[in-house]
Amino acid sequence: MLTMGASLFILIWSLHIDAVHLFHWQNIMILLVYGLGLGMATTPLANMILHQVPPTLAGTGSGCSPP
Repeated sequence: MLTMGASLFILIWSLHIDAVHLFHWQNIMILLVYGLGLGMATTPLANMILHQVPPTLAGTGSGCSPP
């Protein structure tokens, strides 16, 4: 989550300097680092939350309704 926060501040700073070129390679690299931090934060969090759901209610716990 620190990676996500730091990359957002760097992206805001980068866009403050040059807001016209959003898809510049530097901004794309910053967003890549943000995505890496997002993946490292949300995957364990979702696993930890769904671990508390009983197996019979796994579809409901993940947001899907059972057939």
